[in-house]
Amino acid sequence: MTKQKHNKAVDAASKAEDLLPLEQMMSQGSASNEGAALTVEDTNQVKDGEHQGNEGEGDSLVPKLRFKTANDSSYCNWEITTLGALGYVAMCKRVFKHQTSTEIAVPFFKIGTFGEIPDAYISRELFLELRDRYPFPKMGAVLLSVSGTIGRQVIYDGSDAYFQDSNIVWLEHNALVRDDFLAPFYLRTKWQGLEGSTIKRLYNKIILSQPITLPCVAEQQRIGALFKELDNNIELNRGLLEKLIQLKKSMLEQMFPREGESVPRLRFAGFTEPWTVCKLGDLGQAISGIAFPESAQGGVEGMPFFKVSDMNLEGNESVMHYANNYVSYELVAKSKWKPIEGPAVIFVRDGAAVLLNRKRLILSKCLMDHHIMHYCLDESVWNPFFALAIFEGIDLTALVRTSVTPSYGAAEVEAIVVKVPNLAEQQRIGAFFKALDQRIAQQRAKLEKLGQLKKALLEQMFV
Repeated sequence: MTKQKHNKAVDAASKAEDLLPLEQMMSQGSASNEGAALTVEDTNQVKDGEHQGNEGEGDSLVPKLRFKTANDSSYCNWEITTLGALGYVAMCKRVFKHQTSTEIAVPFFKIGTFGEIPDAYISRELFLELRDRYPFPKMGAVLLSVSGTIGRQVIYDGSDAYFQDSNIVWLEHNALVRDDFLAPFYLRTKWQGLEGSTIKRLYNKIILSQPITLPCVAEQQRIGALFKELDNNIELNRGLLEKLIQLKKSMLEQMFPREGESVPRLRFAGFTEPWTVCKLGDLGQAISGIAFPESAQGGVEGMPFFKVSDMNLEGNESVMHYANNYVSYELVAKSKWKPIEGPAVIFVRDGAAVLLNRKRLILSKCLMDHHIMHYCLDESVWNPFFALAIFEGIDLTALVRTSVTPSYGAAEVEAIVVKVPNLAEQQRIGAFFKALDQRIAQQRAKLEKLGQLKKALLEQMFV
């Protein structure tokens, strides 16, 4: 199946719960979200051409997608203005560079950790002193990065935290613009007029003079509540994905024997025999792919021809299903190329991608680029998904030879010592990791779709 056909199949097969639908997302609000609880009937699709009118031409200035309302008077056109014209003032603190604490106390967010996990702290006593002495954002204020990663923003949740000097600013205003509306607005803003020769900076005057299109406060509230609800769903699903990844890491450590041990610490019931110690070369063979002429590449039908970059394709997270290049079966026969029959574990054998230490499983016939090596799996001694789990616990970067181009050979792979149980136990372990990999892939796809939904709404719900 080609990548194009795969994408269409994924779209057609997506279940409602896999992509948080607009109507579901808009109905999951609560009273605290000030209007996030909506239904699909609360939105109205504006016809193309009705949302980009220029002033004086008689066309309406409205977004493509907006909320319906029973009050027609509030369903007004958006207005173009600037934050400075509305009385906004960009605020920041004095420069604060020292006196960080080794004690984990009050988080001190720098540009590099802004909106993420802090790597520095200040004492609570110093925090209380600084908070009382210098300007400090109010809960719900939009904090904006103006140096380094320009435009990164978070909504201040009111918790005790300190932010790095004048590289992070917020806005004080008279409530004509809601902060929860500004947050998604900033995400789609393309800042102009940045200054600085080496390090670009977003100065206050640029922020305050940036054109902004505004609806009435009531519509701002509904848009802000919608994006807040969507962001909460994204963060929830990102956390679930991280937990699944950590679960797999933990299981890989516990379901395989550690050094000096003959059995794992976590095992399925009914298995008591010690695992067999052997070399990979005793149970299979490592073989490199071959170079293919450019003229044989680029096809969309036939036998898949895998390159290193194909490991990044959606759907190839554990098992290789899709390729960017296919070779006709006639050319394969004419050229006398020997396909890989499968099953096999594949990994990068040379080049910078070696250091990524990625492994994938091949289950069907294919061709493979010479930068990839495959380890053949005899199914009379290997369960393929167990073998993949074994390889995921092996650090192949330790085999890299010291040279300009990182690489290793088949002999080094075959010399790796592993511990293997009987085939029945392999099948139980392999089935467990296969299911876990599928769950991780599903969660990653769901998170990606939520991100795409947010991107689409940012494009359609603002002018």
